[in-house]
Amino acid sequence: IPDTVVEIDYNAFCSCQNLTDVIIRTGQNIDISSGVFSYCPELANVKLSDNTKHIEGMAFSNCPKLESIVIPEGITVIKSSCFESSGLKVIDLPQSLTTVEDYAFDDCNQLAEVKFHGTRTEMENLNIGLYNEALIVAEWELVGSKKLLKFNNKICGQENDKPIKSWNKNPVFAAKRSYLKIEKGDIKKWLMK
Repeated sequence: IPDTVVEIDYNAFCSCQNLTDVIIRTGQNIDISSGVFSYCPELANVKLSDNTKHIEGMAFSNCPKLESIVIPEGITVIKSSCFESSGLKVIDLPQSLTTVEDYAFDDCNQLAEVKFHGTRTEMENLNIGLYNEALIVAEWELVGSKKLLKFNNKICGQENDKPIKSWNKNPVFAAKRSYLKIEKGDIKKWLMK
């Protein structure tokens, strides 16, 4: 997508059966509207411009071959159903992220790794909406910390030999801790209560 584009409109590439790669090269601020790349069964590689300012809902939903993506710094919200039913295995989230809306990662059953480019406090303060259990139970890595931290459903991590005590502040991360007490097959039912 060339430098002259500042917005990709609603459903612009929706259901493009043979679309495999998207590279957004613009040097200008760009908005990606709702459903732009949804239902593209062959879409496997996406490179977003660092100037991407908004990614609307369902932008990459139902893209089963999309296994990884880097969300650029400056994005503050991942909108509802943005990656729903995608094939994501790894996602890079920016330090600027504050909110993940409901269903953003619903049915992303292969999501295993989240790389967060912020601090532990910023991670704990993320507002993560309902039906994002794939995001919650994935392994989280704090990329920007001095000491590599990993959080998943088995460990809570440590920084400077001090245990992380504030998981209960954010109900999502409190749910991660409680997840240890239930079987993996029950996670969907348990989080929907």
